[in-house]
Amino acid sequence: MERSSSRPGSAWDDFASQVSGAAGVPREKLEKPPKTAGTGADLSSSACFELARARKAAPFKIADELVSSMDLTKYPLIARVENKGGYLNFFARREALFSGTVSKAISEKESYGKTSSFSGSVLVEFPSVNPNKPWHIGHARNAVLGDTIARILAAAGYSVTKMDYIDDLGLQVAKVYWGTQHLGKSPEGKLDNFLGLLYVEVEKKSGEDAAVEGEVREIMHKMEKGIKPVAGEVRALVESCVKAQYKTAYRLGVYHDLLIFESDIVSSGLFKKALDKMFATGCVKRETEGEKAGCVVCDLSEFPEFANLKDGSVVLVRSDDTATYPAKDVAFQMWKFGLFENPFRFKEFEREPDGTVARASWREGAAYSPPASRMVINVIGAEQAHPQRTVYNILRKMGFSSEEERSFHLAYEHVWLPEGKFSGRKGTWVGYSVDAVLEEAASRARAEVEKRSPELPEEKKAVIAEAVGTAAVRYVLVKYAPEKKITFQWDEALSFDGNAAPYLQYALARCKRILEKAGVDPHAAAAGDARLDAGDSSGLHDDEYLLARHIAELPSEVARVAGSLKKEVWGTKTELTRLSEYAYELATLLSRFYTTCRVVGSEHEARRLALVKATYWCMRNTLNLLGIAAVERM
Repeated sequence: MERSSSRPGSAWDDFASQVSGAAGVPREKLEKPPKTAGTGADLSSSACFELARARKAAPFKIADELVSSMDLTKYPLIARVENKGGYLNFFARREALFSGTVSKAISEKESYGKTSSFSGSVLVEFPSVNPNKPWHIGHARNAVLGDTIARILAAAGYSVTKMDYIDDLGLQVAKVYWGTQHLGKSPEGKLDNFLGLLYVEVEKKSGEDAAVEGEVREIMHKMEKGIKPVAGEVRALVESCVKAQYKTAYRLGVYHDLLIFESDIVSSGLFKKALDKMFATGCVKRETEGEKAGCVVCDLSEFPEFANLKDGSVVLVRSDDTATYPAKDVAFQMWKFGLFENPFRFKEFEREPDGTVARASWREGAAYSPPASRMVINVIGAEQAHPQRTVYNILRKMGFSSEEERSFHLAYEHVWLPEGKFSGRKGTWVGYSVDAVLEEAASRARAEVEKRSPELPEEKKAVIAEAVGTAAVRYVLVKYAPEKKITFQWDEALSFDGNAAPYLQYALARCKRILEKAGVDPHAAAAGDARLDAGDSSGLHDDEYLLARHIAELPSEVARVAGSLKKEVWGTKTELTRLSEYAYELATLLSRFYTTCRVVGSEHEARRLALVKATYWCMRNTLNLLGIAAVERM
């Protein structure tokens, strides 16, 4: 992970940098005063309170001294500074910030908000759903979180690879394969849904009949050893299931670059390469006595997470020479960082709707090496925090401390039903599969579209309903902090009021309607439209300024979220929700501006049209970062 020397780049960023220089405090120590403060200031610093302890003087007096000593001629974006009870309150030159922000947003259009704050390659792994059933709404949270952070990191300057791990050797897969061979049922409907129901039936049979369980175990053995025809048939079944699952992913706007199958990890010799490195670094040893005799173990008692355990050692290879899950995960994490030669070959798995070519590991595929990652983010449930720390600690013990520091677990709480967790074995996902939820969402959205725009062609209504319904579901999964548990409620997920995706989409549609009424094309180059004049700042209304100021903050918000990858907060407290909060505030400020400031036909029409166009692009780009489709007619 490398921070670029470039800054986010906006009038707001320039203003904040000047305030930092004038106050002599780091940027992160500056904050926007709460609305209840009633100061009207743009930024505030509490530095005088910290200085008071060291100088043994009153904060108010120190603030007076600092204000009188500041030479604001050095800071052209600062209009004035005041002492408010010991706080330093800074006021921007409104006209300069307004014109600079609006001009930048309408000239950069779809690029506005992107920054070059960071550089380097990042690999994000998500959602790693077992390939034996459809995604339920809990899986969707993993996918939406992974996809959203990937979008934000890319906007901040990183080169991002989105990867999915496919566990095609699991017991669940063996059970659905047994079901296809013995239950005499032909696939009906979407394959992942069919297999999910089949799995529930086989799970029940295997629990009642030991012979069935034995046959399933035999299938699993053949899968692990690559014995044909079973291994080949299972792989084909799994790929078909994943392609069905991805149809759901595409509806959510989720796409991948790489798929790595566990069977290829086993057959590629990846684990042996990793184990050889572990022995070479002295990280592991083979026990010769005791209950772990014959096992390869790694002693992690030196790390805080293991120090108080009765036994701080972790088994990586059992006495029968089979690898444990931690061992496989360590090997895979090492591969992600390019710590040894890439053993995989790849084939084109699918050309996705957004134009991405998704590659899948394949024994007979073509040579391809993804860029060695500077940072790896694994999106996995919060209950996997200890196993993830096990992997990262083993990396550190091997001497790969830099890679350990650049390994992040985006931990999230699961989505629950009011009556408890989802279960694949019991089939509690039925009715709550993502497909079912999206169908219901689109249906409810269609009723809203019929009510608001009955004159639209039926095909157009269907397109809008799909976009609005999908956005409503996706937004409820990303607007909460990952560490917050979500209890799925239909009314909240499909809400079309308040802090919900349709409200944000409506704000964009409102901008488009205003511009259309004035004959302004938001996609046209600003320089060619004489009706726009961002430089006209006479009689600037407060609500015009506040909307422009918020637009100015987008590049800094993107950089801040991308820069929140810190070990002490990541996985327990992230800033990922800042973008949804930003979008909601943007829509609210637009609504206030629309209420108080006439646009078309006003004496400031040129300036206000420019502001609306800037808002259009700011909202459109923010929605894109959240994976929400832009709807220009509601």
